[in-house]
Formats: sequence, structure tokens, C-alpha cells
Amino acid sequence: MQAAIDELDRCDVATILHNLMPMTKAMDAKLDQLLERTAPKSSCVLCTVENNKDYHFTARCSKVPDSVSRTAQASKLHLCVKCLKPEHDLDCGMKCGNCGLDHNSYLCFRRRPHAQQLKRPRN
Repeated sequence: MQAAIDELDRCDVATILHNLMPMTKAMDAKLDQLLERTAPKSSCVLCTVENNKDYHFTARCSKVPDSVSRTAQASKLHLCVKCLKPEHDLDCGMKCGNCGLDHNSYLCFRRRPHAQQLKRPRN
């Protein structure tokens, strides 16, 4: 026990801090991950939490009512135009359900009115 106490007496503050730095950095990274995961998120990918006071979903967004403004907002927020998630390197492979082109159906110029989208074709 005395040997451990003597060893601590010989350590200087710089050595102790040097040994603690990796643990501190690891804890800092974990805390950042936790804060990011638990941060409030908007139910509309085109609006910030502050701008989504009515808790609307992307499909019901009145702040960007047309495909041109939705596309501009997605670009401004650096979202993938196919899946509306933050930009990524890999091709997500999503296609528009309305026209089959490489964009999200919410950004489609040929977007059908909401009532028509909900109807199922008759067999």
C-alpha cells in the first residue's frame, strides 16, 4: 500500500492529466452521441423543430407548398433528393413513386393531389 502512495507522490500533475486525456476524450465523444440522439427532431424533414409548431409531417408541410420550394429547401438543408435524409455518399436507390425519376415523390413536379395518392386502383 505504501508503495502505491509513494508512486502517486512521484507523479506530477502533467503525467496524471496525460493519462486521463484519452478517457476524457472518449467520454466527450459518447456525450456528443447521446446529445445528438436525444435532441428534439421535427416530424417534417423540411422544417426545423422551431418552425414545426403544429407538429405536421413532411407530406402536410404548408411552409413549402410546391415542388420547387420543397426542392430548394431540401437542397438548403443538404438532404438527399431521393430519400430526404442528410446527404450520403452511396446511391440510396430511391425512385419517385409518381414518375419513376431520381427524386423523392414529395419533390415531384408531377405530384398527384393527396386524395388521389390514397386511392387504390381497382382490380
